[in-house]
Amino acid sequence: MPLSSRWGCASRTRSLAILGLIAILPFLSGAPKKKAPAKPTGAPADATYVGDEVCAGCHSDLSGNFALSPHGRLKEFELRGAGGRCESCHGPGSKHVEEGGNADFISGFKGAEALESARACTSCHSDNAAMDWKGSEHSMAGLSCANCHGIHRARAAGASPLMRQLAGSNPLPVSRNAPPPRASLLKAEPELCYDCHRDKRARMNYTSHHPVREGRMQCSSCHNTHGSQTGHLLRNAESEKAFCTNCHPSKQGPFVFEHAAVEEGCNVCHNPHGTTADNLLKQNEPFLCLQCHEAHFHLGREGATSPVMVPSGGSANPHGVSGWRQAFGTKCTQCHSQIHGSDLPSQSITSRGKALTR
Repeated sequence: MPLSSRWGCASRTRSLAILGLIAILPFLSGAPKKKAPAKPTGAPADATYVGDEVCAGCHSDLSGNFALSPHGRLKEFELRGAGGRCESCHGPGSKHVEEGGNADFISGFKGAEALESARACTSCHSDNAAMDWKGSEHSMAGLSCANCHGIHRARAAGASPLMRQLAGSNPLPVSRNAPPPRASLLKAEPELCYDCHRDKRARMNYTSHHPVREGRMQCSSCHNTHGSQTGHLLRNAESEKAFCTNCHPSKQGPFVFEHAAVEEGCNVCHNPHGTTADNLLKQNEPFLCLQCHEAHFHLGREGATSPVMVPSGGSANPHGVSGWRQAFGTKCTQCHSQIHGSDLPSQSITSRGKALTR
């Protein structure tokens, strides 16, 4: 055998031997090491309730505001068997106390996954406004209740005698700090919503907008932030049009002569969060209308100068060859004023009521 061939065979043999050694190394090192047992999370099964006074002894920074919060004013029958208001959410705290406040022995939600945090809240808040939370846009985006709500924060103003009376038998000390907004929100609307929806903040500063920045509306006036059975988290509506006509009933109908775009949805023409055009229109007229009615783009057309015959008699064209340009260079609603629908036939015979002129 040539020397080069013998050298090649020896090289391949060494390579195979090395690969085989690598393959059996795990077995030569003995049995695989067992993973360390996971640390306990949450209150252990044998933990017992200690009461709110014990919790307040260490967590005085939270207990003051919590005493006047909605959860801090819960009555005994509302605790569902828990030994205190704190433990109704965090679980029994005896092991947590015995371990010197070890966070592994209590159900804490700081840094917890959104699903775990929401599961604790929806164990009580699973109806009314929050019944559609599961599967909602905010839930699917990974938000938790704590992203918007400060559970330990009070919504009552100050520590007046009346508020102390409302606290009742709650042993937690009452705080004198100023309250946050309603529902224990971290911020008042719409600023809380704007933290994520910054594009909506910009639109609300446009010339035409719903009166949110004036304080006459809030984001929750239209949207159920905890979930909805309709799109865009709209409140209690079968459709987009049905929702908008709750405040704009004159546009509801039904009409004998309908505008197809209106039946499809108000958002076809309007942007409800704000626009630079009047009446929340996405574009100014006639450019908005020409998105669908392109056949009406007659600015380059010359009009007839001969009289036009109609059933009531002859009618001359007073504007001559520039008549088309003058008519179609202005707003469409100058003639088609009933764009949301009409019950009256149009003034033109050929279009009947479809022209929506009256």
